[in-house]
Amino acid sequence: MSIHKITPFLSDIKDFFKNSDMTAAMQNIISILAQVRMTERDTLAVTSKHNCMYRLLTVFQCLLLFPCFGVRNAYRNQKHGILEPLVKARKDVFYRFMENPDVDWRKALWHISVQLWNRIHMRSDHKSDDVCLILDDTDHEKTGRTIEKIGRVHSHLAHKAVLGFKCLCMAATDGISQILLDFAIVGEKGKKGNYGMSAKELKLRRTTEHDSEVLRQREKEYGMSKIELAKEMIKRAIRRGIKFSYVLADSWFTNKEIIKFIHSRHIKCHWLGMINV
Repeated sequence: MSIHKITPFLSDIKDFFKNSDMTAAMQNIISILAQVRMTERDTLAVTSKHNCMYRLLTVFQCLLLFPCFGVRNAYRNQKHGILEPLVKARKDVFYRFMENPDVDWRKALWHISVQLWNRIHMRSDHKSDDVCLILDDTDHEKTGRTIEKIGRVHSHLAHKAVLGFKCLCMAATDGISQILLDFAIVGEKGKKGNYGMSAKELKLRRTTEHDSEVLRQREKEYGMSKIELAKEMIKRAIRRGIKFSYVLADSWFTNKEIIKFIHSRHIKCHWLGMINV
């Protein structure tokens, strides 16, 4: 698909499957995504070069549809993917896009999520008083010991240290619908300050000087405490107009600092969290 093609990619998708045995669920997904306004600058914070064959926004939208159509990765789409007849891009096109340091993934997530969340407000059974922000972290296990910033984190599920990162996520829910709003990748420095790695392992980790402001911000977040990151996420939700009455988190996040922060927001918000005694 050429960059000069006028027809939006999502419209092409809808026409492509018009006469096929596309399921009702897929039709709903396409209809919803087609109503989300996307431009490269507003969604990705980067723009396509004039001589590229595929627009960055087209590649991004195709990646959004991969899980909807059961496509596990770009290689599978190239070989047997249902979207391959429409977008004949080789797998390297997708991998180069995902490796682009200037793509602002947080901006992309917020841009899409806020529009979808605003559409939820139009639902007849939506009650704004019941909206709750959910904060939680999860293990993001890896196997490569030379990955940049790799370390060991404590897994509450496995009850041991695992190689990888922690992914701190924030979602919004009204009891019926739930949508992811924000995320951050963090490490756990540990008591020795070595992220659970030996001196040899630390030396083998890849190190890179980043020119991208987006990556520098992510690198800064990697060393921040999850409490501080949670506070920053809540602030971003407020700035983007997300109205909520509660913030829900597990006992790890419940402390005097964050409860004081919640009550200082002047938004009549409550904190829901267990306290260990």
